Amino acid sequence: MVDRSFAIQAIPVSPGIAIGRISMHEGTPALLRSWAITPEQIDSEVERLSQALSVSQAQILELRQEVARHASERDALIFDAHIEILKDPVLVRDVRRRMEKDLVNVEAALMSWFADYEALFKSTDHEVMKQRVGDLRDVCHRLLRALLQTDEELGPAEDGDCILAAYELFPSMTVGLDKEHLRGIVTEKGGNVSHAAILARSYGIPAVMGVEGVRNRLRAGDTVVLDGRSGKVYVNPEPAVVERYERARDQLATLRGRLAVGLTDRCETKDGEPIHLTVNIERASDLNRVAIATIDGVGLFRTEFIFMEHGRFPSEEEQYEVYRSVAKKLDGRELIVRTLDIGDDKRLPYLQIPEEANPALGWRGLRVSFEWPDLFIVQLRALLRASVHGKLSILLPMVTAIDEVRRAKKLIENLKQDLRAEGLPFDPDTPLGIMVEVPAVAWSVDNFLEEVDFVSVGTNDLVQYMMAADRNNAKVSRLFQTFHPAILNTMRHVLRAAHLFDKPVSVCGEMAGNVASVLMLLGLGLRRFSVSPFFVVPVKSLISAVSTHQAEALVEQALEMKTADEIAELFEKEVLAVVGELKGYFGTSVEASPSSPKV
Repeated sequence: MVDRSFAIQAIPVSPGIAIGRISMHEGTPALLRSWAITPEQIDSEVERLSQALSVSQAQILELRQEVARHASERDALIFDAHIEILKDPVLVRDVRRRMEKDLVNVEAALMSWFADYEALFKSTDHEVMKQRVGDLRDVCHRLLRALLQTDEELGPAEDGDCILAAYELFPSMTVGLDKEHLRGIVTEKGGNVSHAAILARSYGIPAVMGVEGVRNRLRAGDTVVLDGRSGKVYVNPEPAVVERYERARDQLATLRGRLAVGLTDRCETKDGEPIHLTVNIERASDLNRVAIATIDGVGLFRTEFIFMEHGRFPSEEEQYEVYRSVAKKLDGRELIVRTLDIGDDKRLPYLQIPEEANPALGWRGLRVSFEWPDLFIVQLRALLRASVHGKLSILLPMVTAIDEVRRAKKLIENLKQDLRAEGLPFDPDTPLGIMVEVPAVAWSVDNFLEEVDFVSVGTNDLVQYMMAADRNNAKVSRLFQTFHPAILNTMRHVLRAAHLFDKPVSVCGEMAGNVASVLMLLGLGLRRFSVSPFFVVPVKSLISAVSTHQAEALVEQALEMKTADEIAELFEKEVLAVVGELKGYFGTSVEASPSSPKV
């Protein structure tokens, strides 16, 4: 009989209800336990480390051969540094000394060793030494997985449906989840617009984040009820609680089906204003979760997930086949493909990115592409070749300056000349757009609109930068205010400029999937939304139930307000007034943190 029964209030990041048993992800160092050992146990702990070293070396050698075979010997060289670390006798010597001194298990001693070397490398002025931190971390994590006898796949418990609990989920982890049995996600780190949260919503997986001490509070095998609408997590609840949420879960499924009735046509407002509604995807299979006939295409194809799944840099032919297949599947509908956007918390396991004090403001997006032109050229060639198979556009991420746009345009023109010379077909008029996610770009967007064919507003990063609130930090999630007056005015400025230049403008960030902010954006003049497949039904339901005049009148009221809470309440109450059923879909969003994004 379970004697632990309690409730946790977390940050709701992906709506829905999940019921299942906890499956712990043990691979993150922050979740590791430390325990005392006796002097007599040291030799056996060292033997465990030796076995882990052998296993890790074999894994890295296999990975190196794979990369050399499918990419190049140069790319495979990054693993030589990992093998050197594993073979260094100093590692075993230092870890043993720590066990002898502190009398702790080998995992704890290994983490202590890594922490000291990480601090040492980061404190040096030698750039090469600083970059070695990434190698050390990768090796340390691999050793820990070998010691714990866990692999990198995040799967469910053996008895079926599960709720995954982890300290943190990176996008590269999330794409590998066994989504057939996964019912929910609970993490300690992360917030409403972290990439893991975005992916959870994309797949319709209920999720909560910001649970402090998740590893100590939850145990593998615990029965959990997770409410992704309110953020409530019930651990080993009474049968009556489980039954109540089972009924609620079934009601939500019924409600979703009812809301979808009549939404088979293209999207338009109550007064007949046509709305361009597209979806955000990470892979071609994501289109299986939406009826293509009910959308206008793909407004954001996040290509970095193709790179994450490969375990190596995908070739031009491999990328071309992916882009071509999506374009053909859309049958003439729009396909906007964003070029590789890695950095910050989106990292490739086979590409060493230097450690940075503030990665969100560092080497990411287009900045990486320009410094790794071989990668950029391969992707651009694949995109241009795929452009003849549909209505494909190229989108550049993390643009900051006009000269970046001009540099990219010149490169694309040169590649077009190469393709002509090779006799390879492409659309010479392939549109080029930029992400508006840097405040400097948002407020000087007029200059950029002279250079590009369209713009897409990435509200996740734009809000993060404007509010100085890390979107992956649960402690400042309350400050990530999408309804802040500054955000309202910034969006108004961007939309007015785009309309003045007669250039298409869309919003592909999470604001486009929040029905309250959809109403606000509609009133500001936005007519192009790109959302996760999971949100097509509620967004369409809201748009079809309101007129543009209603939305515009609300914006006029909002422009007179001074706080995010006031503005959020204004739009949320109107949503529930016109489509009351959405309250059941999203839970008690109005009562909980109204200024934070909730849907």
